[in-house]
Amino acid sequence: MLIMKTSILILAFAFLSLNSLSQELKFDDLNAGIKPKGSFKSYVCKDGTIFKVGELIKIGAPSSGDDLFSYIWVGDGLILGDQQLGKANSNTEAKIHRIVIGGSKESGYKAILRTRAPEGRILDYVIIAEKAYQTGEIKH
Repeated sequence: MLIMKTSILILAFAFLSLNSLSQELKFDDLNAGIKPKGSFKSYVCKDGTIFKVGELIKIGAPSSGDDLFSYIWVGDGLILGDQQLGKANSNTEAKIHRIVIGGSKESGYKAILRTRAPEGRILDYVIIAEKAYQTGEIKH
């Protein structure tokens, strides 16, 4: 009986450890109704496109038909509130520095790319990965 309990504890610990060390976040992971946990080094879109921490992405054009991006915001993440990115930032590049989970169980979970804004700017871009990619607001 003691051996069985010990084995179950070891298996449970191993499963939790593997889950918390997850390096790759996939689109399907976000639709399971459970918030993925861990430190993510890459995000795999619905179509298989992969965005990785450390790589440059190209900012496309706003998808809303006006001069603001629908799925990209700019801010410092602390004091200044995030504001929608403007059209003037089209055709620039940004470097992904973190991949985090946003949303809730009720609204659905989303992969968020936190990027460093172009050189000379102190603000970061906050990008809803899947929607921004699907609409052409970001390009790989």
